[in-house]
Amino acid sequence: MARLPLKQFLADNPKKVLVLDGGQGTELENRGIKVANPVWSTIPFISESFWSDESSADRKIVKEMFNDFLNAGAEILMTTTYQTSYKSVSENTPIRTLSEYNNLLNRIVDFSRNCIGEDKYLIGCIGPWGAHICREFTGDYGAEPENIDFYQYFKPQLENFNKNDKLDLIGFETIPNIHELKAILSWDEYPV
Repeated sequence: MARLPLKQFLADNPKKVLVLDGGQGTELENRGIKVANPVWSTIPFISESFWSDESSADRKIVKEMFNDFLNAGAEILMTTTYQTSYKSVSENTPIRTLSEYNNLLNRIVDFSRNCIGEDKYLIGCIGPWGAHICREFTGDYGAEPENIDFYQYFKPQLENFNKNDKLDLIGFETIPNIHELKAILSWDEYPV
């Protein structure tokens, strides 16, 4: 069954509550993937063996995680891209160019869509600027957080996700700083 566009689904079903998955990084860690690194739950996707070996242990773990969320009733699921900003990825993995980065995001979205199927909704997950500096839970972004160029930080991931028709929604997760939230909300529409 093909899914309705999310906006239409919500308009047609104004009282419907969609069950969301969550805690992917923690869940991957509970299942044996060591995520304690600067790119957190992105780590399994950095290894080429994840993509080339269909029987890789990490690949099986990620698939099982999505399957367990679905079996628990999740109707809208997130890509495992919370800590996959271009800045974090390019500074902490072998991926250095924007082209390589876009390829990684596309692969993760494709993999996620394949795991959840065509009838469930998929959110392109974007973590906060604070995830890059390990302050996503405190919101302590330094002395002048109002001067951070949040748009430039989010731009590579936003541009990629906006072009990806396998995503139904883009979601910013765990935004702990009021200046970051104001910046995101000031983009009435995605600036081009």
